[in-house]
Amino acid sequence: MIIFLGMHLNGFFGKSMFCFPHHLLSTIFCVVTMIIYPLAIIKHRKARNIGTIVSVLVIAVAIIVSIIIPYRYNTTILTNSEKHPFDDTYKVYLKDKNMATYISNMMKN
Repeated sequence: MIIFLGMHLNGFFGKSMFCFPHHLLSTIFCVVTMIIYPLAIIKHRKARNIGTIVSVLVIAVAIIVSIIIPYRYNTTILTNSEKHPFDDTYKVYLKDKNMATYISNMMKN
């Protein structure tokens, strides 16, 4: 259960950093539940402490991996087909010049 939440934390934290504040609540939920589950479920004190330590380690690893390997959104924008051929005659432009600056800054990060 802790590993499962850690994998989700990795994804949610990366997406939260990519497009803040999206998935911020999901990230907080994963962190809080990873700490609460061992404390609430396990009765034996030593096992509870070990479970909490494991949770903290999984949280740290998930966050570090999200920072080292940041989330990237990939998509296919154009297609080339007989119905819609793509060649050198197409021109691309933006109506809003501010959007070009915003996109350029996003690409640098």
